[in-house]
Parts: sequence; structure tokens; C-alpha cells
Amino acid sequence: MVSPDLQASLRQHQAGNLDAAIAGYRAFLQHEPNHAEANRMLGLALFARGEVAPARQALERATSLAPANAALLNDLGNARRAAGDKAAAVEAFSAAIAAEPGFAFAHFNLADSLLEAGDIARASATYDDIIARGFAGIDGDFHVNRGLCRLQLGDAAGAMEAFRAALALEPGHSRAAAALSDTMQKLGAHRDADGVFGQAARQS
Repeated sequence: MVSPDLQASLRQHQAGNLDAAIAGYRAFLQHEPNHAEANRMLGLALFARGEVAPARQALERATSLAPANAALLNDLGNARRAAGDKAAAVEAFSAAIAAEPGFAFAHFNLADSLLEAGDIARASATYDDIIARGFAGIDGDFHVNRGLCRLQLGDAAGAMEAFRAALALEPGHSRAAAALSDTMQKLGAHRDADGVFGQAARQS
């Protein structure tokens, strides 16, 4: 029989023994169903095992018990996003930021979720806000997504600046090169566009 001791389950989780951890969390929650962290850890273990629906259910439960926990709200946003519930994911990431304005992960996740949800203006503003805040973790994909927002907002120059920023960080970034080349082609700079893609291909 699995011990209801939460610490034992956490150790199993940390060791990567997800089945044992999940069984342990569930046993613990039989005794203490309103324990927010146990519900959260159950959700994270289920999510790591690819069980998105029950993971979300556990994280929704945890959030109802600790509604101002920014890390928990961010976890819930990830589960909602994985379930394809874009609007609910945006809501969770926004709540995480409201609870802890400097929580960088929530800002990044919010920007990407807004882009996926088609809220391009808010996504673009969120990417720009991340740069203004000086958060670490900005990579080539971040700048590509920022550039795609600018492109959809009709700002070709801003889009090309973002794609170039991605290539400055990661010279072989194929998505950035393709996006920059396509944008140049549309603007009539065909020779420059071919050069961009060729240079990125040599760097990859």
C-alpha cells in the first residue's frame, strides 16, 4: 500500500518515478483533499506523463485552493494551453502576472498564448513589454514570434528588425531566415532575400 506521506511522493517525483509519485499524491489527497500543493504536484506529475485532462483537473482544484499563487496559475495556464483552451490559458497567465508582476515565465507564456489565440495586438505589446522589462531567456523563437506579430499588424520594418534580432542571437535559425527572406521578397528585395536564406543555411 502506498504511504500517504507527501514527502515520500515528492522524492519519487524528483527521481522521475511518476507512477509511484502519482499513486502517492492520490493516497495523500484521500486524507487531505484540500491540500493545494499536493493537488498541484499531482497535476504536474500527470502533465509530465502526458495526461493533460486529469492534470488540468488537479491544477484547477489546486488553484481554487490557492488562487493567488503565481507559479500555480502559470502551471494551470500550461495545462489549459496544452488542452487547446487558449482563452482560459490567457486568463491563467494574466492572473499569474497580476499575482506576481515580475514572474518572467508567465509573461513569456502569455505572449505566446495570445499569439496562438489570434490576439495579435496584445501579443505584440506583451513581447515588447518583455524586452522593456529586460527578462532573461529571450531567444530566436521569441523574436520570430514578435516579428510575425509585427508583420500581421502591417509593420514590415518592425518585423524585419525582429527577424534580424533572431538571426543575431542564432545565425542558423531557419524560421527567422525564412521569415526575413519572405518579407524581403514581398517588398521586392529579391537579391537580398536570397542572400539571407543562403547565409542562414551555411550557419545551421
